[in-house]
Amino acid sequence: MNKNVNQGLLISVIMPVYNTQESFLREAVESILHQTFTEFEFLIIDDCSTDPNIQKTLKSYNDPRIRLLQTEQNSGAAAARNLGLREAKGKYIAFIDSDDVSYRERLAKEADYLENHPEIGCVGSSNRIIPSNTIQFPPKGSSYLKNYMLFIGCGFCQSSVMLRRQLLTDHKIEYQSQYVPAEDYALWLDLSAVCELENLDEVLIDYRWHDQNISSLQRDKQFDNSLRARYRQICKRAEMNDPQFADYLVDYAAGKALSKEGFRQVEKKLPTLINKLALKGYDKEMFIHELYGILKRNIKKCSDRSYFKLLIKSDLVTYFHIPLLFRAKTYIKKMILRSIG
Repeated sequence: MNKNVNQGLLISVIMPVYNTQESFLREAVESILHQTFTEFEFLIIDDCSTDPNIQKTLKSYNDPRIRLLQTEQNSGAAAARNLGLREAKGKYIAFIDSDDVSYRERLAKEADYLENHPEIGCVGSSNRIIPSNTIQFPPKGSSYLKNYMLFIGCGFCQSSVMLRRQLLTDHKIEYQSQYVPAEDYALWLDLSAVCELENLDEVLIDYRWHDQNISSLQRDKQFDNSLRARYRQICKRAEMNDPQFADYLVDYAAGKALSKEGFRQVEKKLPTLINKLALKGYDKEMFIHELYGILKRNIKKCSDRSYFKLLIKSDLVTYFHIPLLFRAKTYIKKMILRSIG
């Protein structure tokens, strides 16, 4: 353990559990119990598992650092983690999913980093996807990471994250069930508004990918709620708190055909939104690059004839400098397909 980490420092590790395969669950639990950093409490929250082996497995560990909690009813991982957050006593909060694996020095290295970088409120790490053995290197550098989170997507692997508990209590931040199964991304967005973020280069966790992952089972819902969390946060940062406009942006980004009124709102207000964020110091070029890609995809994939005409004739085509050749080729291709059909 790095000497800079205070041996008396308390970390709260939070892990929700629901019907996890026993072998995966044991790997997750034991990866925390075998950490080189030992001064932690391990809050394991059983979200009313229907598999009786869950409680049997969890109670087989005789370690005083484990605190077994249970939700009153099955409410999902967001509610289970919130119960853990309310019960946590540590200066730092670390998360792990019940099918992932933390490397032995993970807690020590992340706590050491936060102790020596007081400006950073939340830190993650690189990760290895198992069983494919693929390494993921997330975005780095607080400014870039915060802009990436806001405009592109999630920049943290949840099981790698450690954060300062005080930030959550001071700013009343918690997981929001309305964004399940993208509630972790919504939490990082809220945090990124009040603190600096960072990812460590070192691989400190194994992220397990299998056909029972939430990301696999609820991919479409996760995509939609990620967009909802993102564009609501974007509008909030720009102080354009019109819920209907935010919802239009979500549908627009998802490639859905908007009503004429909905598209006109996006067409009129989007440049203002971009400029307001730029004035607040956000990365205008990153946002424009993302929106450019969205508009091109919408034009290319649009199957609604009237909406397609709105897209290619809109002021957004000029604003984002969509090439004339691309528009012409796409138009001709769609006309040919319609005539064949």
